[in-house]
Amino acid sequence: MFRRGFSLVEALLAVAIFAVILVFLVVAYINARESTFLSGQRVRATVLAKEGVSAVRNLRDEDFA
Repeated sequence: MFRRGFSLVEALLAVAIFAVILVFLVVAYINARESTFLSGQRVRATVLAKEGVSAVRNLRDEDFA
């Protein structure tokens, strides 16, 4: 009888540990997705900024020609 209750406690503990690990993995996945999105946005912003600087330089150089 004692062994049966102990198995229930073990099962509940295993489920709790699994739930904690699952929550950790979900949070890590969400953070990774957000980081990837922000990284892409930064790359896009850098490209657009370089294009803008290039356009301004071309306008400046056309005035001197």
